[in-house]
Amino acid sequence: MLSLFIIILFVVSLVLMRVLLPFFMKWLKEKGKIGIDVHKLNKPEVTEMGGITILIVACVVALIPMIFINDFIIRMQIIIFISVVGLVGLIGLLDDLYRLGSKIKPLLTAGASLPLIIANLILIQGGQKIFSIDPNFPLVGNAFQITVLYWLLIPIAIAMAANAVNMMDVVNGAMSGPCIVVFGTLLICSLMKNPISEIGALLSAIMLGVMIIFYKYNRFPARIFSGDVGAFTIGGALAMIAIMGGLEVVTIVVAMPFVVNAFQILSSVRGFVEGRKIKERPSIVQPDGKIAATRGAKAPITLMRLTMAKGPLKENEIARHFMVLTLFCGVLAIITMILTYYIYFIPPNLP
Repeated sequence: MLSLFIIILFVVSLVLMRVLLPFFMKWLKEKGKIGIDVHKLNKPEVTEMGGITILIVACVVALIPMIFINDFIIRMQIIIFISVVGLVGLIGLLDDLYRLGSKIKPLLTAGASLPLIIANLILIQGGQKIFSIDPNFPLVGNAFQITVLYWLLIPIAIAMAANAVNMMDVVNGAMSGPCIVVFGTLLICSLMKNPISEIGALLSAIMLGVMIIFYKYNRFPARIFSGDVGAFTIGGALAMIAIMGGLEVVTIVVAMPFVVNAFQILSSVRGFVEGRKIKERPSIVQPDGKIAATRGAKAPITLMRLTMAKGPLKENEIARHFMVLTLFCGVLAIITMILTYYIYFIPPNLP
């Protein structure tokens, strides 16, 4: 039955996204939501805020299991998923429309975790839970417990995931392509988990279908950009699948390119800074159309800049490097899952 639901949710998200995205592309263009593709010599205009479709489809399709699955916890997990992802996506939408400050966005996205935290606290009183506060680690299982710290990490995880996905959206397909790998890997790991993570599998299937279609329109040459509403929605969904699905460690492993990119940017600019306020850009477009890394010491260090360390690259080549790197991390994530649930560490017998 679970396999059937996974297939249904995947197909429905594919079809609904394929139907709605062209409609929203036209509507957003009519509303003047147009951006400039700065990494091309002719600086073409591209429709922005296409992530509205990602937000709508993810939340609508997530409602389907509630109709057919008569499980209180799964229903609660879906409600909380929609609530948190909806809030995070709304924050991204507000930023697209009104340009929220670089300091307020992480605080707001962290605050979006409140429905998850409050709901789990309430359910724990009745002996139930939406997520486990003792995640499993490779080889040692849940012997290494971070019970108190885990509660504090939830708001940080949601804020970091939303902003990390946003920071990865640097060239056509650089964010959407790797996200296909990320959600595909999480779907596999959800089915490998012991016991199977039903909520992780269901939500990963939805996001996988959504990202496949969005990538078709966002890859080089892009016909639509996600905007903060899309990046934040994806990041929020990623964090929620990791937390509720008990996939924290494997999510960090498969999303390592996102993590490294975010860490490099934050450390080089010393905190959250709006991209448009950075004076020296990390890359420049050469007369031949290739993109080269900036030599300036004040330019932020990004994964894109590190990728071009050996020389200039075409825009689609940069996105391909990101995809290959994420695929490699996906393999490592699956190995991590095997080490976590199928190879147990047995301490020696002590006298």
